[in-house]
Amino acid sequence: MEPGWLGLLATVLIVVLAFALLSRAAARGSRAARVAALVQSVALAGCGLPAFLLALFLFGVSCDESCDVNRVQQDRTGNWWHSVNAWQWWAELGIAGFMLVALIIALRRTLRRKHAKAAAWMAVAGASFLVWLAFIAPTGDALGI
Repeated sequence: MEPGWLGLLATVLIVVLAFALLSRAAARGSRAARVAALVQSVALAGCGLPAFLLALFLFGVSCDESCDVNRVQQDRTGNWWHSVNAWQWWAELGIAGFMLVALIIALRRTLRRKHAKAAAWMAVAGASFLVWLAFIAPTGDALGI
């Protein structure tokens, strides 16, 4: 695992853990923790939208002149991100969509003061985010991102 991935994994774990701790304190009656959990869930849902829009963009452009179908046989890569009909394009969009839905559910649970459920949904969203990033990492490498 590359150092960048370890840092990203640590960041997601810290964010999810911080939200879980805030949610626990909010469930015990802390007004400050409730406000902080709400602010964090709004911010994370706000960050989830651009991630989903990026997934939608990648799905829409999937591949263009770099598609294997546009290349001669010996220049074809065989990589899924060079195939316009690859099932992985649907999968990356579905994972990102699920992540956004999980973030919205976590936000709604926070608003309704169901803090344990909100923390669980935030953990699901964090895991979905990491899966989505690992899934699209080869496309980023191919695009130089």
